[in-house]
Amino acid sequence: MPRRRMAIAYFEEGIKKGYLRSEADPNAIIDLLYAPIYYRLQMGTGPLSDAYADAVFNHAMTGVQNR
Repeated sequence: MPRRRMAIAYFEEGIKKGYLRSEADPNAIIDLLYAPIYYRLQMGTGPLSDAYADAVFNHAMTGVQNR
């Protein structure tokens, strides 16, 4: 859980600074980022690559960015 706590603090800082929407849930953001990777690993739906990780991150952040 230390890494999760670190990630939560990171996203809370992004919310505090106005980079992320104020109603964004740091725990949900973490799950949103990691679930696709674990799903792909378990189901073998495709390769894990830097490009895939970047795409997941970009899609997730688009949803939580403060506009």
